[in-house]
Order: sequence, then C-alpha cells, then structure tokens
Amino acid sequence: MIKRQRWQIISFMADVKKPDAIVCCGDYMAIGVVHEYQKNGLSVPEDMIVAGYDAIDEAIHCVPAITSCSPPIFETGVNAVMTIEARIKGVEPQGLMEDGGKVEIGASCGCHEDYSYTKRDLLSSQNKMNYHDFLDSSMTDIMACSKDPDDLMARIQYFLYLIIGQKRYYLCLNEDCLGEHEIVGEISAVPKEYTENMVLYIRNVDGKSRTLHDPFELKEIFPDLDEERESPCAFFITPVHFIDRCYGYAVLSYGDEIKSIDITYRNWTNHVSNALESMRIRNSIANLAVRDAMTGVYSRIGIEKNIQFVIDRMSDPKNKAFIAVCDLDCLKKINDNFGHNSGDIAIKAIADAVLASTKNHEICARVGGDEFVVIGCNDYNDNYPERFSARVNDRLKVYNRFADNEFEVSVSIGGVCKLITDIHELEGMFAQADKIMYANKLERHKNRK
Repeated sequence: MIKRQRWQIISFMADVKKPDAIVCCGDYMAIGVVHEYQKNGLSVPEDMIVAGYDAIDEAIHCVPAITSCSPPIFETGVNAVMTIEARIKGVEPQGLMEDGGKVEIGASCGCHEDYSYTKRDLLSSQNKMNYHDFLDSSMTDIMACSKDPDDLMARIQYFLYLIIGQKRYYLCLNEDCLGEHEIVGEISAVPKEYTENMVLYIRNVDGKSRTLHDPFELKEIFPDLDEERESPCAFFITPVHFIDRCYGYAVLSYGDEIKSIDITYRNWTNHVSNALESMRIRNSIANLAVRDAMTGVYSRIGIEKNIQFVIDRMSDPKNKAFIAVCDLDCLKKINDNFGHNSGDIAIKAIADAVLASTKNHEICARVGGDEFVVIGCNDYNDNYPERFSARVNDRLKVYNRFADNEFEVSVSIGGVCKLITDIHELEGMFAQADKIMYANKLERHKNRK
C-alpha cells in the first residue's frame, strides 16, 4: 500500500511541473520536504531548492544542510514590548528596531555552503561542560530506583542542579497519570491531552524546592503565573510525554536573564518523561496484587494493605467507623437473559458508582463476584449510611438514563456507622451491614414483583 502511494505521488509529480524552489516558514517543515523528496527518489538541491527559517540545530544536521535564516530574536522581543506599551498608551509605536535576521547558507539551495554556519559549534564552552556533567550524572539510573512517586519527585528536584541558571521550575502533571488506579494490560485509550484539572508536583523557586500534590485548573497554566514580580521574566512551557502518552508539562524560567532552553534541558526533560513512564508501569503492575482487574477497585488483599489508614484514624475519639456492603441486584437474570458480558458491564457500573460515592479516603473493594464493601473512619454524622446509599443510587439513576443497555443496573446496600475502639469490632459491623443489605435486597425483590 505504501509503495503504491509513493508511486502515485511520483506519477502525479511527473505530470505536474515541479516548482523551482520551496521556501518554508520553519526549518522543521523544510526538513520534512527534503525527507519526502528523498523517499521518492528525488534530490535536493538538484531537483528542487529548499529553504527554511529559524536556523535550528536540526537544520544543520539535515543532509543536505538546510539554507535558513537566523531570526532577530532579541530585536523582536524589544519591538514586542515597545508595541505593547504603545498600544496601552493608545499611540503608535515609535523607534522599532529594523532587522530581518541573517541568511544562513546551507547546501539545500545550491549555493556555496557557508561552513561557519553548517559547522558551527552548537554548544558554548560552558554549555559543553554542563552537557558533559549531565551525561555523567547517572540521572536515568538513579531515578529508575525510585520507590514511589514522592521519592521520584525528590530525585527530579535533586537533578535540577544540572539546569544551569534556572530560577523557577514547575512540574505540572495530569490527574492520575502515574498509574495509581491503572492495572497493567488494561485496554484503555492513551491520554493525548491535558486534563481539565492538573496537579502541581514540584515547585522550585530560587533554589527552594517542594514536593506537592496541589490541584489547579488547566486554564491557570501554573499557580504562580499571575504573581507580581520586580522585573519581567520569560517562562518556557515544555510538554512532558512518553511517545504519544501525555503526562503534563514543565515550566522553566531563568528569571530576568536573556536565555533560552538548550540541548541539556531538552534531554533532561526526556529523562524525566522516561522516569514517569517507568513509575506508571511499576504502579500498574503493583496494582495487579491489590486491585480487582475488572473494576479497578481494591481486592481483598488491597483491603489488608490499606486498612492501616482506617485503624490510625480510630485513635481520634471524634471519628466513627463506617462499613457499607453493596450487592448487585439480579445478576443471574442479567447473565441468563443478556449474556455474561452484560453481567460484567453491570458489575463495572456498580463499582464505578460506589467508588465515585466514597469520600474522606474510604476504601472500596470487591469482595465477591457482585459484592463490594466500603470501609472508612471519619467524623461522620449518624445518617451517613443513608447519605452514602443515596449518592450511589443517584449515580446509578444517571447511568441507567444514558447507558445503552437492555437491562437496568441496581444495587442493594446495607450500611453501619458507629464509634468503636477496637479493630476487631469491624467484624461485627460487617455482619450487621451485611444483614441490613440482605433485608434491603428482599424488600426490593418484593417491590419488583
């Protein structure tokens, strides 16, 4: 198919007069044109001249080297500030700097190559030392040994010393992007865009760095953007991704120093992206042991590994323990009439509704084929079991309204909330909640008849 498409392109190009030259608005576009021509058996500049704009490092490394233009970056910045100031004052800008940049002659235009451009030293002596420090830092190996996300963030902060001149650094990641609720092998869409709510994991300002888990809205870009500053500064926002999986973005500032990101920072960010992917995979593998593969909620082992949080909160005399037992209604009927796949859909719907109704770090687990349990400890009101049950049923009403199912999903719930001083009392609470759930199920069965 690909060969046929290329042949069609070549045939088409044979019938259409080729342009003498293509002038691209950017070097990446020019590189793409050159590569496409070469794939189809044509040559640059022999068959066509190509030129770009920006004089980026990749243009020099292209074969042939791209003839380009070094843009007047400083002059453009000055003109932008002068223009904004004039517009604010309601006048026309005066005294703008006129500089169209410098033409850089490569080999893609057929002219005599300017070796001062194509063989230029891409790194200053200081940046060379910095880049060598980066290569010798064992950054990848050290971050790969991170025990958990907090440990990884601490190691990323440590390696900020490699970014010479940085004054501010923020790592803003998508919600739940580190495999916290993911199970390896799940078939799910790879996130390719930022979530509406982001999480600020690292905030480094003037050498003072903190690991955070602060949520903020994507439209804020990052929390400190609008703060007042004594002098202007630029912020470089770079995407953090692994191939096509979007993790978030990083924000870097050199303060009031006129400086741009370099090859060290680009590769440094790639190392961070690789470390995030490694952490996500490790978490999703670990979740195999503590989470139910079908629903994503905790398994029985997950309860055992996370129950300590509930136990610790029992020491506060204000807190009450809460247990709810939730059982899907009519699973056998759904399986018999619509197939076991429909039964799985119903079980997943119950899990989603129950998990979405939890608050205050309550544990939600699947303890049987269609049975779920919720355990928590907090400053609950006595009517909390009823409120929890109402939240679950409200969510299922919305689900049934919009789900394209031939069956209705419903659940019977029994809940108990009381003050206890010994973890062994949870067993009695579970038996009591199970009894209430069963009575609720019988009552619902009678009403359906």
